[in-house]
Amino acid sequence: MSTPAVQKPKDLFLLEGINILTFNKDFTQVALSKKDNVIYIYSVPNLMKTDTWKLLTILKNHYQYISGLD
Repeated sequence: MSTPAVQKPKDLFLLEGINILTFNKDFTQVALSKKDNVIYIYSVPNLMKTDTWKLLTILKNHYQYISGLD
């Protein structure tokens, strides 16, 4: 069984859009959600270059649409 390909942040922004996002206090990590019930957490070495972002984890256990992050 193959694992699904993880989308790059740029693909998420351009193709599907981002519904909500938030950064940690020193802008080294970002949590974001598309228009669904999944949260993606990335490390952000360079804020302006999404190709440098590294996916840290995917939170899939939400039952409803993500309407806020803090």
